[in-house]
Amino acid sequence: MTGPAFLIMAAVATAVLATAARHLRLSPALWWPLDVDPRSHALDASRLRTAPEAVKQFGIAQALRTRTLPALALMLVCAGAVSVLDVIVVAGTGAWGAVALLVALNGAGRSVAMRASELHGRRRVLAAVFGALALGQVLLAVAVQNAHERPGGTLLLWLGAVAAGLGGGAFYPLLASLVRELFGAERATEIHAVVYSAKAVAGAVAAGLAFVALSAPGAALLAAAALAALPALATPPPAHPRAARHHPPVTVPL
Repeated sequence: MTGPAFLIMAAVATAVLATAARHLRLSPALWWPLDVDPRSHALDASRLRTAPEAVKQFGIAQALRTRTLPALALMLVCAGAVSVLDVIVVAGTGAWGAVALLVALNGAGRSVAMRASELHGRRRVLAAVFGALALGQVLLAVAVQNAHERPGGTLLLWLGAVAAGLGGGAFYPLLASLVRELFGAERATEIHAVVYSAKAVAGAVAAGLAFVALSAPGAALLAAAALAALPALATPPPAHPRAARHHPPVTVPL
């Protein structure tokens, strides 16, 4: 039953993505909505506290000369690897309901995190997301280690799936918004593509953790908890002095 189910899901996903791509239209360069006053928007103090503007419009070469871009890539590597590992570990328990919950919250958490960041700021929400992801690893580690105690283990497994699900996808749109705020909107798509390419490294790290989990799942999940907590410490230092003479230093508002 698993094979046909995957084929059906692949066909549905392909049809949905193809339909969306056919109707997707990019906005013109420097487009601005008619119902938003640009001056009021630029001077909105409440918005600037939670979503500050970039100091200038950076190009890819300029962004690469800062230390901020590698820091954002490191955040994605750490959190992305943990997010992939969680699906593997929870699926390995055979608790398919917990897997479904983990995946569903992974997607739903993204929209909730973006809305919350507009109200409370990127720093608080991103810290909460990484904290939830780290907490999820600890809960899953305890659940896997105590799998023989079915009632307690099952409860911890579900709680771990909730925490890991909420944190395991929300960091993606938050990092994308940070790219736009730090480097400007004009080249944000191209610069974010550079950051997002670090997901390939995240996949390799997740594969290594999954290999360890075959014999020591608790140790692998505790290592994943440390990786999930690491991005909170990854605030980059000021830009390189040589680059700073030509471009303002960039720091992540975390």
